Amino acid sequence: MNIFSRLTGGGGSSLTTHDVKEVVFDNAGSDGGLASAAWTQCAATQKSDGTGATAFRLTRQKGDEGSTKVQAAVRCVKLSKSLRHPHVLACREAVDKGGDALGEVALATDEVLPLEAWLELYGASADPRTLAWGAHCVLNALAFLHSSGKCHGHVAPCSIFVTNGGDWKLWNFELSTSLDPHEPGNDSLGFFRAHEGLVDDAYRAPERRRRDWDALGRHKVGAADVWALATVLRKAYERRGAPPRELEVWCKRMEHDDAAKRPTCEQVLRGCPLFRQGFLRELQGLEDLAATALPEQIAFYNRLHAATERKRADGTACRGALDEALFRGACVHKLLPKLLATLDIALRDQKALDQCRAAVGCALPLLVQIVAMLGPRGADAPQIEGPAKYAAAAEAKVVAGIVKALETILVIRD
Repeated sequence: MNIFSRLTGGGGSSLTTHDVKEVVFDNAGSDGGLASAAWTQCAATQKSDGTGATAFRLTRQKGDEGSTKVQAAVRCVKLSKSLRHPHVLACREAVDKGGDALGEVALATDEVLPLEAWLELYGASADPRTLAWGAHCVLNALAFLHSSGKCHGHVAPCSIFVTNGGDWKLWNFELSTSLDPHEPGNDSLGFFRAHEGLVDDAYRAPERRRRDWDALGRHKVGAADVWALATVLRKAYERRGAPPRELEVWCKRMEHDDAAKRPTCEQVLRGCPLFRQGFLRELQGLEDLAATALPEQIAFYNRLHAATERKRADGTACRGALDEALFRGACVHKLLPKLLATLDIALRDQKALDQCRAAVGCALPLLVQIVAMLGPRGADAPQIEGPAKYAAAAEAKVVAGIVKALETILVIRD
């Protein structure tokens, strides 16, 4: 895929709650191919608040219900609407517009870049922690899918998308299915068997290349996905030479020819030392933060500040080391919005002054460190073109909330 595809108009979409803008990636699929090779990815915004989004669109015509491309797209959208997991690409809105005229299958998601594009832009220079976190995300998403009794069926770079905050999201569920031939109403298995050969052989496990359906059904439901993921992880790290040694050991186990000897995704997460690093615990804590009460949120920020606090040789405090605890994208696009949300909740109740002061006291040191990570703004900012400009625009929107928050903080602290 040429990641710097044409940037042309993308209007005329059937989506109602999102404004669809220019085309970012335009795949040239065929009616006999899978939907993953035919989606047109467009920039979009949510009409209600202007937040960034991504729209995936696939054109269809009258009488094309039987084409592989359309069937795959419909299956993907149907499962996307029902799956709820932090590392599955969330479906915000979806439409399937057929009829007599030209129609489309379309859905809106979080703002993302395809993994292939992200690796081309950032793979060589990326903070190693972003790759470790990405692998952690996909393993968790697959573990969730496998626990429901389904395999993904198309684990490849084209099925993974990266958010501005560095989360890797699993998608392209066109071949997802239970592998149990005796399961009632399991028509997805027939579709999988008929079309799984359209997947690149580099991401098809040995039993799939042999079309050994008995072996696929006999072993753990996600064994073939695990094999494919090992290849994806090697590709993700290839611009840095190779995966870290502790992950390489597990990749070799994941790509074992005997499916019975491959680990599950849960076993990789538990066993690989790469996924026991401290920053992963902080990121997991950030993900769970929205479900906690305000005192727990304040306690989390206080712990994070304490862990990153640094002192000079004379014992006086200096700027903390937040960038040692979390990579930049996580600080700007994950931690910063949550800090601002916590402050907003705390400052609404002006009667609870102690709670307001506690929220300000834990948030301000972290806000100062995040501001220090940001590049120049306004006329001094470098002009960014291509797919990277969407991440820059999203950052500008998030950062705009800092000014309002700091103005309120100054009032409270006074």
